[in-house]
Amino acid sequence: MLSNFKNFKINEFIEELYKIDLINITANGTNINESFDIFFNTIEGLLNTMAPIRKQTKNEKRLEQRPWITKGLSKSMQIRDSLYKELSNGNPQTKKNISIRHKCYRNLIVTLLRRSKENYYKNYSNVNVSLMLRKHGMVFVTFWQYQKRIP
Repeated sequence: MLSNFKNFKINEFIEELYKIDLINITANGTNINESFDIFFNTIEGLLNTMAPIRKQTKNEKRLEQRPWITKGLSKSMQIRDSLYKELSNGNPQTKKNISIRHKCYRNLIVTLLRRSKENYYKNYSNVNVSLMLRKHGMVFVTFWQYQKRIP
């Protein structure tokens, strides 16, 4: 689920926020947790009216699962697909030229996708290893020192 910010106007949202009397609304709560819940629900309700929640499309879900596919790669894939469509629907005289262009484009995109995926996971593992080392650095240092002592 995503908020639809297509027609969202920040100025109108801010004006609506000014109209809400948050002090009186939050004063109704008996403790700080209830006051915060009231405050949060008020803001969330306003946000849902200005930017309603919508379902993700299948394409958005698929792209979210494959973060190494950039907008540039996606655009190149669309061009590759259009070349394939021209190849299947084109006349026999232009098929040879389109076939060569499609094969080159397809091979280039496959190579770029592989590199992009490899770089994504390399960067992902480097970031996670560095975070892990910050948290558990002393354990690793001690472990490696112990390993060096064992003949």
